[in-house]
Amino acid sequence: YIDPWRLVNPRSIWFTVTVVSALSFLNYVLLRLFGMKGMRYSAILGGLVNSAAVSILLGEQLKGDPDAAETLPSNLLLADCSMIFRNGMLMAIFSWPAEPAASIATLLVLGPMMVTAALLSLLSLLHTAKKNQPSSHPLPLRSPLDLRSVLRFSALFFSLTVLSGVGQRFFGEIGFLAIVVIGALASAASSAVLLGMQVQRHLLPPGTAAMALFLASGVGLVENVVIVYLVTRKPALGLRLSLLTLPILLTGGLTLAAGLVFGW
Repeated sequence: YIDPWRLVNPRSIWFTVTVVSALSFLNYVLLRLFGMKGMRYSAILGGLVNSAAVSILLGEQLKGDPDAAETLPSNLLLADCSMIFRNGMLMAIFSWPAEPAASIATLLVLGPMMVTAALLSLLSLLHTAKKNQPSSHPLPLRSPLDLRSVLRFSALFFSLTVLSGVGQRFFGEIGFLAIVVIGALASAASSAVLLGMQVQRHLLPPGTAAMALFLASGVGLVENVVIVYLVTRKPALGLRLSLLTLPILLTGGLTLAAGLVFGW
């Protein structure tokens, strides 16, 4: 650490940025290889990289093709499912060696959310009975190894590390949770990694870690709905997406509540 409050560890931050950039680049390569075969592939793989970008693409596609309204909900749910999986995976990578209980608690919360999102997407696909539509626009993603992307993630992760440490020091777990939720608006992946690092340092108990990642993932889910609405300006679609997102949040919330009540 380079500070007396033991908040900033340059070696730890550098290692974290390297690991996350490598994983993101792998997803980016897979997306470029397979994503253009259809929007479903783009939604799944794009959700692993940046679900907000997928939301923008889906909204733009709908503006150019009104028929895309039939498949947009299922594709957004697929992106949501991938985003939830990515958040859990990133946290587990950094927390599992030091605190497996936190990774298990997170899995118990995020797992049902993923299953719910997948089932809702399947039901939506069966309802529309449409064939997979090819994407006419590439996903607006920058390579994770692009210098600006690396520097942006590094700066965001560094800021979240410092702010969360200050928040936890002065306001306890409530302050830390607030910073995680706010940070998720910019990058849920950054919040997930931050949680993993805090668990690795034994600064967070499993229940609090699971709650924080649930909140961060919930912010990402709501943000995706808001983005689609802002791009399309279709209230009926926004309401439909909100109603589809609500069961995912309720599933995670009820599972989290059960875990907190009965213990992990």
